[in-house]
Amino acid sequence: MEFADTNQPFTKYLLGDNGVVYEAQTQASFSSGFCEADDNGDVNAYYLPNEEIVFQRSADTAAQEELQRILRKYN
Repeated sequence: MEFADTNQPFTKYLLGDNGVVYEAQTQASFSSGFCEADDNGDVNAYYLPNEEIVFQRSADTAAQEELQRILRKYN
């Protein structure tokens, strides 16, 4: 079963509790840009990403509006 074409860039989205959708483009893998941290935010060096991925506010207005719609249910 194939989930994505790994020859194409990945777009990663973060839904912020501040009501903003952020996105980043990467050519790496599904997990690039993310790593596991303990409850204090400390990361084991073994799990550090190979590259830093910068998330920026998404220009996807539909995504921004949908997150606002979802958050209105809980605020």
